[in-house]
Amino acid sequence: MPKSNITKSRIEKLMNRVVKLPNGCWAWTGCIDRDGYGQTRITGTSTTAHRAVYELSVGPIPQGHQIDHICHDPRQCSLGNKCQHRRCCNPSHLESVMPIENMRRGHGTGPATLARRQSKSNECPHGHLFTEENTYHNHRSDGTVRRECRECKKLWMRASRKRLDLTPVDGR
Repeated sequence: MPKSNITKSRIEKLMNRVVKLPNGCWAWTGCIDRDGYGQTRITGTSTTAHRAVYELSVGPIPQGHQIDHICHDPRQCSLGNKCQHRRCCNPSHLESVMPIENMRRGHGTGPATLARRQSKSNECPHGHLFTEENTYHNHRSDGTVRRECRECKKLWMRASRKRLDLTPVDGR
């Protein structure tokens, strides 16, 4: 979003939806998406409020980068989508980082962050150990590789067959 497309009235309109809090955060008071981030429209394009404020204050976000809320400490917050820091628009609380860095910092509850946490685990979410015999490596179309539990897959297949009444003749 180039600065030249933003008029002073749009900047004022954006800032009218911000409340400055004692902790230094600028809380977005406009629309909030299902993930807890502020939403706005700039020059006809829907975007998150923190990205819009960052671009207005700091400049363009490099291609492939995400905006990280450095005011958020995941060690002290378990609120997920309800975390107030997701609404913060203070440019001094925002940093442009690569997705891998944002994920490494662990500031999210989305699939990528959960996958990162699970990749460090010795067992699947259902408690089965990730051994060589019990682990399948799923090479996905996006280039990532995901560990999957063979035991869970077997249980899922049995349940699916039962629901569809497709039990094999040999009973497996």
